[in-house]
Formats: sequence, C-alpha cells, structure tokens
Amino acid sequence: MKTMTYLIKPRQSFVPLFLCLAILIFGCKKEEEVVITYGDVTDIEGNTYSTVRYNNGKEWMAENLKVTKYNNNTPISYPGNDNVAWSNTQTGAYAWYENNVVNKNIYGALYNGFAVTSSAGLCPVGWRVPNNEDFQELIALFGGLGEAGGKLKKVTKEPSPHPRWDMPNTDATNASGFSALPGGIRYANGEFNYLGKRADFWSSSPNVPYNDGLYLYNMHHDDAIIGVGSTLKNSAFSVRCVKDH
Repeated sequence: MKTMTYLIKPRQSFVPLFLCLAILIFGCKKEEEVVITYGDVTDIEGNTYSTVRYNNGKEWMAENLKVTKYNNNTPISYPGNDNVAWSNTQTGAYAWYENNVVNKNIYGALYNGFAVTSSAGLCPVGWRVPNNEDFQELIALFGGLGEAGGKLKKVTKEPSPHPRWDMPNTDATNASGFSALPGGIRYANGEFNYLGKRADFWSSSPNVPYNDGLYLYNMHHDDAIIGVGSTLKNSAFSVRCVKDH
C-alpha cells in the first residue's frame, strides 16, 4: 500500500504570527496531519476499485461503484430506455448515463435509492453506503463545506477526454485522493443531466420529510462547495462505498 501525509491548516487558525509570539501561553494551533493510505477492493462481479484510507478510521472508494448485482448474487433491475418503468419502480435499479454501457467504466453506474437501501447489500462485503455522519467527517477533514469540494474533485478537466470535469473545475486539487468525478444524474422521470458538471453521491441516511427520501452530497464544476440535499428514491446518483477500520 502507498501512504502519504497531507497537512491541513485548520480554518480557525488564521492567527497573525506576532499574536502567536505575544501570547505564548495559548500557543499557535498546529497543522493537522491527515495520513492517506491507498489500496483497493473488489466487488462480487470482479470489478476492482482504488481506495483511500484516512487516519480517522474510514476507507473510501476512490472510484464510482459499477456493480450490477447485489451481494447475494441477485441482479439489480435495469429499466434501460423505459422511462415509465424507471419512474414507477419501487425496487432497486441502476442506469448507465444516457443508457450507454460505455459509461460503465468511465463514470460507473447511477443507482436509485431503493438499491442503496436494499438489505441484499449494494457494496462489497465489509463495506457499506456511507451515511450523513461519514460524509460530514470526510468534509470536515478537508476544510468544511465551503472548500472541501476542491480537495475531493479529480483535477482532470476539458478538453481532456472523459472521464473529466467541464471547465473551469474550480479549485480542484484532489488533495484527498477521493477523485470525485461528475457522473451526472438520472431524474425520477428517466431523463439524464449534468454529466461533466456535477458529482452527486447518495447517503444512506433517510430524510423523513420526503417520505422515504434520502440525503445526497454533491460537487460542481464551477465552485469548491459541497452541496447537501435530499430527494425521493426513484432518482439515481453515483455511489461511493465506505469501510470502517
């Protein structure tokens, strides 16, 4: 495994040097060390994904999930071009962006919320779909909602070929190794949007006001902000699995 250390300056540490020297009793807050260890994991179909493990005990996939079977070997439904079937399904389903299987190995699959919460298990054994707490810890580790997006986004942008972000891919450094890619979304009506512009990831945490909805976290091509929202389960977004150590 490859390991690197990333130094983060805490947001509250904007203290002038002269003030630190003058008030030695309080001291200057040291930079926080985030140790990143690189690995991999394989799903039930033999797809292998790069991973990043942080010293907060969480290991994340650094690629979008693309499995088409649950861990009990049951196939996940694929409505394809049938937008009516997609809209009406109340069970787990997945899509390739624009129903083009070429996107499988580029951006992974888009899963509806029923697949995310299926008891059959969407992620590899020992892994799970992250909840709000997992995302909040990850975001805090890399600067908070206002800047973590840049540190989580892969730096590749147009005119490079896919997979890449549309211009300008604002403040992208991928300092986290998370390598977020903009796989787009599929709406509840079956239409697709935002390829190259947004990376949306499901959380397994429910949002009760949406009557069986789930939270999601997203990044954008034109800022470094992390967006937080929620929607019903018949929309589809990317999935990154997480493992506790």
